[in-house]
Amino acid sequence: MVFRLFSVLMERKPPAGAFLRLFLKPAVTLIDQRPARFAVVTLPNKQHVDWREIQALLGRTASNIVLGEGIILPEGSGLSPVDTSPLSRRTLLTALGSLLRQADISLQQMDTALIDPGGKGISYAKVLVKYSGRLRVVTAATDLYEDFSSRMLEEYGAVVTVDAGPGGILGSRLVAAPFGLPQGFAKKITAPVLSALPSGAQNGYDSFESDLPSPFRELKPEGVPPFVFQAALYGACHIEFLGEAPVLTCRRRGEKIPLEQAAWEIFKT
Repeated sequence: MVFRLFSVLMERKPPAGAFLRLFLKPAVTLIDQRPARFAVVTLPNKQHVDWREIQALLGRTASNIVLGEGIILPEGSGLSPVDTSPLSRRTLLTALGSLLRQADISLQQMDTALIDPGGKGISYAKVLVKYSGRLRVVTAATDLYEDFSSRMLEEYGAVVTVDAGPGGILGSRLVAAPFGLPQGFAKKITAPVLSALPSGAQNGYDSFESDLPSPFRELKPEGVPPFVFQAALYGACHIEFLGEAPVLTCRRRGEKIPLEQAAWEIFKT
């Protein structure tokens, strides 16, 4: 028996009349292409669904669902879509390194900032400090970053300053906000803000995505959003290298643009 780690819920109308579809049962197909292990649950009619039956079919994956085209979970269904934020944050980390490598700006002139309220973004600080003459960190976890600052100065001669408010980062060339912007920050920051999800920044870049690599591309059911499927593989199946795939696109004011265009806009003089 395949131990499924997430489920895909989609509609696949059988070759039968609309009346007959009312009496057909959902079908379950188990996919075991390790490390990818998941179930595909097909609904004969998405307009008439016994959600208690679906919850029973999904089992422990009921809180880890990838929704196919046109499938909407009603309130009280007991089901939850897959959380895409872990992959979004990991892809942002990959994009950050790629963008900074493309910047034709001297190390001394590269002044960057990180907004990390809870002190969970030290991996972003490590990438930023590698390409920055100065890194400013806004965080409540000042003890953690004071220690980081001392180590970076000793190891690389890099200057890392730590603050609890936005005032010190207003002159930064680039701001990373993997966990979003605290209330009141969006209107104060005019520099490009890179975030996993839309941050409300005046000059924000978010929703970084890479291509779903083969052979996972062939496993994706038709009509399923590639990034959501990739997020399920990353989070539920722990296929962590998917977060390291080359980032190709992001969104700027909701418009999808190539990463190369974002690099040019962010670092243009």
